[in-house]
Amino acid sequence: MRLGELVIRLRETTQLFQGRVGGVAEYAIAQDNTLNNEMAFVLPVTDVADENKNDTSIQQTITEQFAVIVAIKNDTNFKDKTGFAAYNRLHEIRKDMFRAYLGYDTGLLFEEDDENTTETLIYYRGGQLLDIDRGYLWYQFTFEYKIGITTQTVFEPVLGYLDLIYAQYVLGSSEDNANLPVTEDLPVESFAPDMEQMIDLQQLREES
Repeated sequence: MRLGELVIRLRETTQLFQGRVGGVAEYAIAQDNTLNNEMAFVLPVTDVADENKNDTSIQQTITEQFAVIVAIKNDTNFKDKTGFAAYNRLHEIRKDMFRAYLGYDTGLLFEEDDENTTETLIYYRGGQLLDIDRGYLWYQFTFEYKIGITTQTVFEPVLGYLDLIYAQYVLGSSEDNANLPVTEDLPVESFAPDMEQMIDLQQLREES
């Protein structure tokens, strides 16, 4: 999947955190440093395929998941010592997620020349609390969709390589062959025997 499309989708569809939506690289930095503002991160989660349905060809369904992890300020000030205010905001944030992703055409998540077939639109899988401290509440929303792969989408037919095969025929005994000139650079696109060597061989026979 192209995570960039998911990041752009969330930025353009909602006003979540004023467009502060990042990806894998930004999430890694946030784990090692302290955030200055609330932020969302779009990350890949799983890529699971079911069993192949055919014995002589490929027909599988892949379930792909991605997650949006949000970091919500959880300042335990005098008005909110319990941190409930941050948790209560999750309902509105989830509505923004739904607006951005539910029913989204997953065909836009692949390259233009990718022939994988879309089995489903994006649907919601669930959410979970990741961490909470005096600074931030970290929560993960998980989304899922399915794609199909077949023999045609996995193995592209290789065309044109047989045109590079050529044949060089030499008639005569092994002793005769030892005296024949060797052509170093053979024609690349040729299906005909090397007629020059056949003529040379005939001349050697006539002289002998």
